[in-house]
Amino acid sequence: MTCSFRIWYRDPLTYFHDDKSPSHGFDVYFQDDGSRGIFYAPFSANTGFYYVRSNDRTRNFFNQLLMSGDLVISAKSHQIALVALLSE
Repeated sequence: MTCSFRIWYRDPLTYFHDDKSPSHGFDVYFQDDGSRGIFYAPFSANTGFYYVRSNDRTRNFFNQLLMSGDLVISAKSHQIALVALLSE
C-alpha cells in the first residue's frame, strides 16, 4: 500500500481570498480527480480537497447534495453525486 500526502507550503487562504487573483470570482475550487471515467465527467472534481465560498449559491448547491442521499447510497459515492449536481 502506498500513501500520498500533500503539504501546504503556504497558507492557501491567502490565494483564495486575494481579490486581485484572476481566480477570485469562483465559488468553489476542486482538486482535479485525475480520473476520466464517465461517472466523473465532465468536471472530474475530487472531493478529497475543495474550497467553498459561503454564499447563497453554494449553500443551495450543498443543500441539494445533502438531499441527494439516495444517489449517494445507490452510486456508493458522494463524489459521483456531487459531479452529477455540478453537471446540472
